[in-house]
Amino acid sequence: MTLPEATNMTGDCKAKSMNIGEAIKETLIRAKSEDRITSGIYSSVKILQISPEMVMLCLIMDAHPSEDVSIHIQHTLIEAYCLEQDIHFLKVSNLDKIGEVLELPAGEFRNSKVDYSCVLVQHPKFQNNLDDMIGEFCDKSLLADDMFARPVIDLPV
Repeated sequence: MTLPEATNMTGDCKAKSMNIGEAIKETLIRAKSEDRITSGIYSSVKILQISPEMVMLCLIMDAHPSEDVSIHIQHTLIEAYCLEQDIHFLKVSNLDKIGEVLELPAGEFRNSKVDYSCVLVQHPKFQNNLDDMIGEFCDKSLLADDMFARPVIDLPV
């Protein structure tokens, strides 16, 4: 899905239009530089339990139920909690790409202790156009006929 033309974009994102994957990538880069990223199932659950109002976006790796049932159940519960708390929620297609966006070399996330299967992005001090575009995309995907068939986002690298 291509997002509408964005005006007043700051920093390194001045394209007239961008797809949701590019918007998420730019948001992750900005959030990392501002120390607003929480990664990992357990760290994310702690933040969601203590102060869900601080969370702007939850990204979860799209896990097929047949791969690991426990991970699938954890992700399903986090998704349900995010929906209940009105937290924007998206599924992403590839852990390697999240690791690369957050500056880990390809494949290194498997050797590190960093878990990118669930990533939370906290609200910025100042809202920007990318955050608004991601929020609109999440709201539109939630209003789709089948709310359980959410799109899986492919991040560019």
